[in-house]
Amino acid sequence: MSTAQLVPYVEDLSVTKAYERAVIQLLSTKPFFAKLVMTMKKDFNFTKYPTAGVSVNSTGICLHINKDFWLGITASERVAILEHEVLHIIHNHTTRFKTQNINDHKLANIACDIAINQYINGLPTKMMIKSPDGSFREGHPVTYEMLKTQFPQAQPKQSSEYYFQFLKEEQNKMKGQGDASEGMETVDDHGEWDESDLTEEQKERFVKSHVKAVAQSCSAEELKDIDKTIIDALYKSDVNWKQILRQFFANSEEIFTERTRKKRNRRYGISQAGIKNECKLKLAVACDTSGSMSDEELNIIFAEISRMYDETRMVIHVIEADSVIRDCYEYKKGMKIEAKGRSGTAYNPAINKAEELGVDGMIYMGDLDSADAPIRPKFSILWAAFRKESNPFPFGKFMKVS
Repeated sequence: MSTAQLVPYVEDLSVTKAYERAVIQLLSTKPFFAKLVMTMKKDFNFTKYPTAGVSVNSTGICLHINKDFWLGITASERVAILEHEVLHIIHNHTTRFKTQNINDHKLANIACDIAINQYINGLPTKMMIKSPDGSFREGHPVTYEMLKTQFPQAQPKQSSEYYFQFLKEEQNKMKGQGDASEGMETVDDHGEWDESDLTEEQKERFVKSHVKAVAQSCSAEELKDIDKTIIDALYKSDVNWKQILRQFFANSEEIFTERTRKKRNRRYGISQAGIKNECKLKLAVACDTSGSMSDEELNIIFAEISRMYDETRMVIHVIEADSVIRDCYEYKKGMKIEAKGRSGTAYNPAINKAEELGVDGMIYMGDLDSADAPIRPKFSILWAAFRKESNPFPFGKFMKVS
């Protein structure tokens, strides 16, 4: 009895037709992803690398597909590859590490793939990978499960920066005795990320604007399967909250010390616990959720709160208010915020609430069109304005958000 020879899966389709079928299938499951793919230019004669990739330049976002690779994987795997490339764009991975003085590009690329592959089902398990010497070999795409098998302490659903830092620390622990990323490969090629006629800052602004425009063209139903934190990230500004808040609280910063074995003692080394300084400041962030604030502006506010939390060590109390207090809570990492209110506008209720909380300072984010005249509180206040060019109130510092 003879044994049939195993051959690669090859569907009798042109590369264009196979792509169109994958997009149609993606439209039925993740329409936002499909719409974003459809705005990309297509390069179906991609032979520079053996799989696929995306690039960003002044003419737009381009999807590169190696025809042999594309026709050698299953229909469901093609859909997974499209999801993979879209997630690279949504997370702005083409510029993610370029502005952070990162020199370990292999580790950075692997970290990007670990961060997004957790959200994708059906990725190819084997594919051809380009080696540093230019030859091709079979590789296995990196997944979080692969990382966790080797490093059980690795946390799921984290950013590419988290996985980069995690792998870097594990690499340092090995002290040259091994490679923390051994056996880990990217599912596509990231070489095209370095080739653009735009600066990294221009690419980041272009991608953010492009993806946000596609998201705004989608209905709430079409966005329901997308992690809200991904959409929120599109609305984050380039405001350096760490620097602004440091200046804002320059005269009121309280520090306490705590002894910890996690930090080396400067004088006595590891034999004694070190000292860790922590900021005790409590910040109130009031969100104007009145009807005059657009949904996009509220998305920006919520994204900025997340950014403040990530960039500082402050306790942040969020106060949602229109003409009355709608909600008040301490913000925690990854918290998803839904606006409550959408009625008239009064700023004193939120200011009074902040005084009850005993905060050290307050940021009021809104259009600064209030029916009441805000009363100066005992603490410092920063007005973060939408549409206003100057401070309409006789006290407080002023900054324009959008």
